[in-house]
Parts: sequence; structure tokens; C-alpha cells
Amino acid sequence: QIVLRALDEAFALTAPDQFPRSKAEFAGRLAEGRGHLPAELAELGQIAVELGDAVGTVRSALKPLSGKGGILRAAYEDIQSQLEHLAPADLMSVTPRGRFDHLARYLRALQIRLQRLGNDPAKDQQKAAQVTPFWQRFSTERAAWRARGRPLAQLDEVGWLIEELRVQTFAPELKTAVPISSQRLQDFWANVT
Repeated sequence: QIVLRALDEAFALTAPDQFPRSKAEFAGRLAEGRGHLPAELAELGQIAVELGDAVGTVRSALKPLSGKGGILRAAYEDIQSQLEHLAPADLMSVTPRGRFDHLARYLRALQIRLQRLGNDPAKDQQKAAQVTPFWQRFSTERAAWRARGRPLAQLDEVGWLIEELRVQTFAPELKTAVPISSQRLQDFWANVT
């Protein structure tokens, strides 16, 4: 994934309308891309290592909750669902480049949530109640859009805003990238759908 992504980025092949259309364009793109490829590989490799470490830390902290019941089970399922969305198997090929820094922050917010969950599960449940309806609706809509073949880019913006709401709710000290509230998220959702 890293190599393919680095090739696409170095040679500016991320969208079909960017493909070279002539022999001269191809030669120019090839010469320019060769110079960019080592830096792209190094940068994407570093990002992958950092995100992999963060995902591993979250999974390690989440593991003790896997056999619990009640409130802890609900938190486990919510966090597991979020983690599957944030770190899919094809993470390095499908995640927009500008989202990698945000992903690191979302994973850090998950770590903070897991640390606090052990101290006060009831409070975590109250906080989760603010986000869970948005997340469930997003998951349902995303599956429906995918089944109908609709492009997911606009809907995925809702998903990123839900992640920002999670940061604000569970780890406000990390700060959100954009101002967010339940009302703003509802308004944005109405515009998308």
C-alpha cells in the first residue's frame, strides 16, 4: 500500500484526469516523479509506523474489555467500530493525505477515552450517548450509499465531523480541528442528505 501510494503521489497519478496525455507530458512527469519518490516513500513509511503504533496502543488498551458486559461491553463495541473505521486494512491507500495528522489525534483521543473509561464507566456512557446516534446513522447510511454505488466522499465528511465530535466529547484537551457541536453536525448532515 505504501509503495503504491508513494508512486501515485510522486508521479501525480491520484486522479484519472491527472494522467499524462502525451509522450512529452509522460517524460516530464517521469523525470519529476523520480526525484519525489524517495521522499514520498520515507514520509508515508513514517506515517504508517506512527499510526500503526497508535492503533496497537489502542488495541492493547481495548483488549481487557473484550469479555466484559454491561456498560463496558457497549463502550468496547463502540470503540471497536470506531477503530475499524479509522484503521481499515487498506488505510494507507484510501485515507486522504490531509487526514493522517487528524487520524493520529483521533487515535490519541481513543487512548484518553480508554484511560478514563476505567475510572468512570457511567460518565463514558453519558458522553457516548451524545455521539452514538450520529455514528449509527452514519454507519447505516454509508452502507446504503455503498450498496447503491453512490460516491462516499461527501458522506465521509460527516464521518470526519463525527470524529471531531468524539474528540470534543471524550478528549477536549486535544482540541478539534473545526468548531463542532451536535447541532452543527445535524445541520451539516441535513445538507449532505
